[in-house]
Amino acid sequence: MRRISEAAINENRKTLPSRGRNSVNGGHAKANGWGVEVIVRDELSRSGQVLLFESLRNYFLSKKPNDDGVNYWTEKARHEKAKRELAELKLQKERAEVYDAAEYEAALLEALTDFKTKLTGLGHKLAKRLEGKNSAAICDIIDAEIDLALKELSGDE
Repeated sequence: MRRISEAAINENRKTLPSRGRNSVNGGHAKANGWGVEVIVRDELSRSGQVLLFESLRNYFLSKKPNDDGVNYWTEKARHEKAKRELAELKLQKERAEVYDAAEYEAALLEALTDFKTKLTGLGHKLAKRLEGKNSAAICDIIDAEIDLALKELSGDE
């Protein structure tokens, strides 16, 4: 079995992630900087030799999702993507490229309420004007008032 220097082991502890493997083949695992086990040492050896194949096995197993289907790097990538999307959304808000849904909803509700008020008031507004007119003239007057209300709704006043 190949021996690895203590300096190399310490460097690997800092950089190698794992899922927290227990002792393998009578060995004992060392935790890396995240508190998860990758390096496996031989407990029977006085010098605490590293069991290279078991340590490598733990390293590659750490790349697979754990029992919950969660992988550290996948979750980290999702987190970073979410942070990036939030930053992009904040920038778009500052540039007035996007608006809050609540603000948009309030403005739309106000416009539709005004439109409804105008339409419900048409009967009283037009009653005297339509008196004694023929059906073609009545239709023209009603159409003109409805068009006016729609233009106000669309902002083309």
